[in-house]
Amino acid sequence: MFLKNLKEKPQKILFLELATLIMMAEGNQSTTSERIKELESDIKSYLFLQNIDENEINVLNAYAEELEIESIDGLFSLNPTSAAASAIAIMKFQPHILEQFKKSHHDIEATIRSGRFELMTVLEEKTALALNEYSQLEDFKKEVMSNIFSSGEDVLNINPAMIEKFMLSTSIIRRDILKRTVKELIAIRQETIDNFESKEKKIILFELIGAGYSSGHFGDDEKSLLIYICELLKIENEYIEEFLEVSEKLFTINKELAILINE
Repeated sequence: MFLKNLKEKPQKILFLELATLIMMAEGNQSTTSERIKELESDIKSYLFLQNIDENEINVLNAYAEELEIESIDGLFSLNPTSAAASAIAIMKFQPHILEQFKKSHHDIEATIRSGRFELMTVLEEKTALALNEYSQLEDFKKEVMSNIFSSGEDVLNINPAMIEKFMLSTSIIRRDILKRTVKELIAIRQETIDNFESKEKKIILFELIGAGYSSGHFGDDEKSLLIYICELLKIENEYIEEFLEVSEKLFTINKELAILINE
């Protein structure tokens, strides 16, 4: 509705990534979009992708069209073809190597801000990192093993992939991964964000709420992630409450109109 007011490409790319993450926050395998089913399912973060349904894919396509972005394919690409993706990985695990990398790649900062989709690269990185960290927590490991046994799985079939699947089925680690991903994506484009005007922040807030409602229900996990995004973007709390209230009214009205038309 208002996305045409976002003029800079990094702003547009960031919005699409954040909207996709909102959609990933809730959902289930029974309604996964056909577009998502066509993707490789052996990546660690595929569980998040499965939460995106057909209507949400259609909404992402509509967003891309309004933003004059040719395709949303890059949103779901895991191929780190840019120097930005390499820099992110290096920065997190080997900071001293990053300094050497920068000396021989003077355009690294410009590349990071160039407007490439980094969603899946960052999400996969954060998923792997969180799985490694949580696997060191004794109480968490006990909880996961208990969930596996209570699910009826044959003990002899337990393998690392199954354990990871059950780890990612717990809400605490899913929420943590999505928040880590949001924080990294925003950090990558911090310079652009610093130039956000109040109007642009309000547009992003409103449209992200719309992304939450695109599945037909704006759940608690989606709202929690939205509030975290607003915190990082420095959007005032009063605006969040006002926009949530207005958006809920709009959603209810549109739903009632659809019912009347289809009677």
